[in-house]
Amino acid sequence: MLHQVGVSFDKTASKPPQENPPIRKQTPTPGPWLRSKQEKADLFAERLAEVFTPNDATTDQEISDFLANNLETEESTRLLTSKQIKKEISYLTVRKSPGIDQVSPKMLKELPQKDIVMLTYLFNAILRLLYWHKIAEIILIPKPSKNPSHVSSYRPISLLSTISKLLKKLILPKIDPLLDAIPQHQFGFRHSHSTIQQCHRVVHEINKTFEDKKYCFSVFLDISQAFDKVWHDGLLYKIKLYLPSHFKLFKSYLCQRQFRIRVNGEISNTFPIRSGVPQGRILGPVLYLVYTSDLPTTENTLTGTFADETVMLASHEDPQDCINPPTAPHKPVRSLGNKMENQDKRNQINAGYVYIKKEPMSTNFLQQHINTRITIRQIFRNAYG
Repeated sequence: MLHQVGVSFDKTASKPPQENPPIRKQTPTPGPWLRSKQEKADLFAERLAEVFTPNDATTDQEISDFLANNLETEESTRLLTSKQIKKEISYLTVRKSPGIDQVSPKMLKELPQKDIVMLTYLFNAILRLLYWHKIAEIILIPKPSKNPSHVSSYRPISLLSTISKLLKKLILPKIDPLLDAIPQHQFGFRHSHSTIQQCHRVVHEINKTFEDKKYCFSVFLDISQAFDKVWHDGLLYKIKLYLPSHFKLFKSYLCQRQFRIRVNGEISNTFPIRSGVPQGRILGPVLYLVYTSDLPTTENTLTGTFADETVMLASHEDPQDCINPPTAPHKPVRSLGNKMENQDKRNQINAGYVYIKKEPMSTNFLQQHINTRITIRQIFRNAYG
């Protein structure tokens, strides 16, 4: 007689304990070692409070006056229905972690109709009173191949409220005018746009330059801590221009936000968020694209962007015309440099440049120089004086 032999696993068995390595406080000189969970939570919170602070905290009086002026006509936001909320709840992913309120997606999926009606009252009250949930809880996970004793070796993950994320998804279809402001050269976080399509666009321009027997000069830009350093007043200025009916709602969404850190059950004090947009797949990316929608462009360059990554290409028969100070026919390039310097005041823009050359009737080769420590301001000053 054959007997079926099986191995059963106890799914309820406790998971192995999480590693809790000590962290050294980073000061001008190596500081003391922090071992308790509370000390680590406070240290992480202090560091992120510095991250969520704008590079340039000076007030722009023109923008402040514009934001302080009352709108001539304020359109009322269309209220939500229980049918819309119930349909959006059905799309929630059950495995997502709950936020500070401990309400999980599974709990929302099991709500009876009566509670969905109450949730509708809550959402519509938020739209009428223009007040948003403003506290985020953050956990930190170690970065691969990084020293776990350094505070900078951990990546922050925000555990946002599931109810708040649900409301963002319901509001997203109402902000179409903001989406219209996103330029055509931006391929990040947009429907029917992908990284490979932007790569094809750039490669096509380079190949076309080679076919025309020209030289190609390219500049690659990367914004340090792009989402964390978004200037709130500058973003609200553009929202008020493009979508005045939702200006007060987004002002409540962005301003006076707070966060706290959780390390293995221990909670830090709350700290203010003075810059940045919440990272995620809903409103945060859209707001960042709106914030960078007026990136300067010229007729003599091709610009391609994917979220915070930017490439600019310029081609000419004479390579010196791409690199040396521009002459009268190329004044837009100098103007582009001045405009980019103004943007660099608010966000640190790291840059590298690649000089691409193809000799006629011979094998092509690439001469490149990448420096990730220079800024766009330095590049234009070195190139154009």
